Amino acid sequence: MFKRYVPETIKSRDKIYYVIRDTKDYSAVTTASKYLVHQIKINKSPNTVRQSAFAVSYYCNFLDSNNLTVSDIVRMPYAEQYEHFCEFLQWLKNGMHKKGARKTENNTCNLYLRVVFAWYSYLAVEFKQMQLQVTIDTTRYTSNSIGVGLQIKGKSFPGYLRGQDRRVKAISQDDIRKLVEAAPNIRDKLLILLLADTGARIGEILGIRYTQDIDFSRQTINVCYRDKNANNSRAKNAENRMLYLSDSTFDLLELYLVQYRQLLVHTDYLFVVLEGETAGEPLKAGAVYALLKRLELKTNIHATPHQFRRYFANARRRAKWELEEIACAMGHRNLSTTNQYFIIDDDEKEAANKKYFDSVEPMYDVKSLL
Repeated sequence: MFKRYVPETIKSRDKIYYVIRDTKDYSAVTTASKYLVHQIKINKSPNTVRQSAFAVSYYCNFLDSNNLTVSDIVRMPYAEQYEHFCEFLQWLKNGMHKKGARKTENNTCNLYLRVVFAWYSYLAVEFKQMQLQVTIDTTRYTSNSIGVGLQIKGKSFPGYLRGQDRRVKAISQDDIRKLVEAAPNIRDKLLILLLADTGARIGEILGIRYTQDIDFSRQTINVCYRDKNANNSRAKNAENRMLYLSDSTFDLLELYLVQYRQLLVHTDYLFVVLEGETAGEPLKAGAVYALLKRLELKTNIHATPHQFRRYFANARRRAKWELEEIACAMGHRNLSTTNQYFIIDDDEKEAANKKYFDSVEPMYDVKSLL
């Protein structure tokens, strides 16, 4: 399929901007590009803005393939709007937005449509356009990490595809040990141990500046929200929190700083490229995923940074931490988010059932019946 509209990156000073480009005349799609700039202004993460750029470009191509415009859609009656967006979901589902016919997961399709709805909401305010009729105002009640009740307002659409359970499995402690053993250098071993010890997001780990964020007397690392990092890493929420390291991991961190001091003296970042033309530059997330892929080939252990967060959450749950404590440690604003990380395996279920039956069996006096 010919893609008329494509996202394009423009680097200006230390920021990356996105525009939606019309390949027919190389002009920028004004309303779409302004929306992406707006996302940067309201401090959306670089990954979120990039994802939005692709989602909006897909939708522009879908409109073009049907000879429609945004103005046509907002003027449609409810039934036609509903059918239009359902067709867009199916178009995405069938992989029509990319080369090849590979099908797209339902959750991803729904995510792209949510971005499109957000774009329409922006257009309604910024350009005085009509609101869509098919989106429904909703209010969800939840609580934050310290138990304070919150109301979260949003928009829903009754035609979303059925969600799929994509819960990522937690990596095991034994697999973590094997990955550390297989890691080729101290930097990689330290990276794996920090992920396991702290449950931090990969963007938070790569954003650590050893000259500012490490408290060597308390063996802690302060996660700092920074809008600008050379490797495009960023803490997810605009707030700081403390990470606590085990003695052995902190010893390895100090050894790493000594062993690679010649490279680190030219930067503030804790994790840097160790060799090649970019030696000494801050390590990027892509390099971490590539490392884990290489370790998978050596150990046959599949691991992602997110699996270490699940390991952290479940290890603390088994250690009898309170839900609020785990949520704070992981940087979650809502307790419901933390709950989604917990995985209760068959061994735990068996042990819990045995404990329960042992406690109630005397009440039933079953032995007297035998």
